[in-house]
Amino acid sequence: MSTIAPPPTPTLGTILRDRRRALGLRQQDVAREAGCSKATLQQLESLGYVFAPRPALLHGLARALALPPEELARAVYGGA
Repeated sequence: MSTIAPPPTPTLGTILRDRRRALGLRQQDVAREAGCSKATLQQLESLGYVFAPRPALLHGLARALALPPEELARAVYGGA
């Protein structure tokens, strides 16, 4: 009997990029609303991150993209 693994949790970068594109927003607009630089957003979307983003940044990104902050936190820290 084999077990079926749950689908992988999307990465933070995937969530940010897909949501931004779905809303038709530019990186510079999301970055400005979230309180970070465009370079920071580009790094989060494409390369990931070395250290977990500050909670304030996650909240700003969630607000800018109309997402629940918990969704972004789950992508960074894991959990259900």
